[in-house]
Amino acid sequence: MKKDGKAEVQHYVPKLLLRNFSFGNSDSPQVHVFDKKEMRQFPASIDRICGERRYNDLHVKDGIVSHEPLMTGIENLAAPLITRICIGESVSTLFEIERLSISLFVGSLFMRPRLMREEVKAAAGHIERLAKEILAQKIGSNATLQSAVDAASIDNLDDFAKEVTLELHAENAKDFAEIISQKEWIILRPTPGRSFVISDNPIAMTNHRNYSPYGNLGLTVPGVQMTLPLSPERALLMMCPTLLPEYQAMRDESAHLLEQEKALRVLGVNQDIAALDASIASRVMHHGIIDEFFSTVNGSRELVMAPEGVDEFNLNQVKQSYRFIIGNQSELDIAERLVQATPSLRDGLRMRMG
Repeated sequence: MKKDGKAEVQHYVPKLLLRNFSFGNSDSPQVHVFDKKEMRQFPASIDRICGERRYNDLHVKDGIVSHEPLMTGIENLAAPLITRICIGESVSTLFEIERLSISLFVGSLFMRPRLMREEVKAAAGHIERLAKEILAQKIGSNATLQSAVDAASIDNLDDFAKEVTLELHAENAKDFAEIISQKEWIILRPTPGRSFVISDNPIAMTNHRNYSPYGNLGLTVPGVQMTLPLSPERALLMMCPTLLPEYQAMRDESAHLLEQEKALRVLGVNQDIAALDASIASRVMHHGIIDEFFSTVNGSRELVMAPEGVDEFNLNQVKQSYRFIIGNQSELDIAERLVQATPSLRDGLRMRMG
């Protein structure tokens, strides 16, 4: 961190990622953007998208403290490693220090997006309103105390959210990196003819496990899977290690069903075969997918996603974005149609408070 009076556009999605999705002159690269709030597409310079003036600068009594040098240092460590992955190098060849450098970059991205600040701002505003309501009930009609309660407000929620998220970044990025480095890493590639998109909140999380009434998305939540698009042709999947035994059990179960089906056909037990048909139909494909997954985990650690997988990947970027999605125009057309069909996607995933 340093004191800096220079106003500049600072990015919450690093330009090193945006550049991988760009087109046109290398001196002034642009990206195709879909704005899901305004439902329009447009080209934009990577200098101007997913960034704001003084985004990582804090106003203090005697000037401005900038966190931008810290962000830049983290990006500079990761940039050559991401380039190597994007041109085809396997994550299995990374040294431990290189893996940690990428993990630090991923951890940094958790706290940088505009969406994170909006969530902090919304939570702070909700807690402030709730506290005032409780105090108002307790103090009754005492005008002096009521005036004191009204005055006890966060001066600027935007500045408060910025300060909280920047402090979280400075204090927790290394801890987050340690957690991320311990996950199972796999490089994802889209099926030919398709490509990945990236959003203004690029770390997308999914988890098929249900922990209701609690949430199931979080860095250390068992079963969580995280994805980060690195380019239209490469993405990094970071999986909770506890998923591997679960997937192995699914693999064994599907293999058992296939063997059972073969035995029934040999014996000619048609009635039992009919009962199994619905399950077999899905399990045959499922078994192939899981087999390919384990071959990937134990070998190249690179997995080519079927069209349905690319659809799901890009949908998660759309759902978990704040506003902007970036990518190939044909993929943005798909994203726009999805949002038109499901207007709730314009708001995406948000914390629920009430």
